[in-house]
Amino acid sequence: PALASKPVYRLVSEMAFKGPFAYILDEPNLCVLDRADYKLNDQPWQGEKEILKVDQAIRRELGMDLRGGEMLQPWFTGLQEHPVKAELSLRFSFEIETMPSEITLLMERPELFAITVNDMPLDSGVVTGWMIDTCLKTLPIPTDGLKMGENIIELKVGFHHGINLEAIYLVGPFGVKVEDTRCSLTILPETLAIGDVTQQGLPFYSGRIHYKLPLPEFKKKEAALLL
Repeated sequence: PALASKPVYRLVSEMAFKGPFAYILDEPNLCVLDRADYKLNDQPWQGEKEILKVDQAIRRELGMDLRGGEMLQPWFTGLQEHPVKAELSLRFSFEIETMPSEITLLMERPELFAITVNDMPLDSGVVTGWMIDTCLKTLPIPTDGLKMGENIIELKVGFHHGINLEAIYLVGPFGVKVEDTRCSLTILPETLAIGDVTQQGLPFYSGRIHYKLPLPEFKKKEAALLL
């Protein structure tokens, strides 16, 4: 009996919001880099392929089992000693149209790789955290090592049974434009239209988006009814 009755609301007016709208992203934007040139030892560079196809091509060339459901799991193989089969180099490329204020590399097990960005060494031991999954570690990329146009991230590793090749990611306050298989970093749009955001600078973004809808100005009588 002491509980107050729920207020009863009634519809006062309706209006359509057409947009575009200002917005807030729950997470930094992502750029997926899942294609790479590669070479083994001193062989010539091989043309760009999807990273999982690179993994398969290398395993076939080295006479190793392909990754699959029946393979030994990485958590188990990590406990074993693995002889190095070959020295592997990978090159991931991306374009910069607008230089971001900051940019972070996100990848699995960075401590296993020698990493360079445009030939500048990146300390794989300076991990600042993780994102999405605890196995995906974040490493800041100094913006003075980046340039307008094409940029190259190169990974080197002694390839063996305990190494699994995966896509890498760029994280930061930037937009992303995809043309064919090329990714370019651009400026984030100031507003977003309702609907498909993959053509609005967010082709890989999977977090929540908060749209800021402007409230109409109500007359005093209508405002009183709302209260």
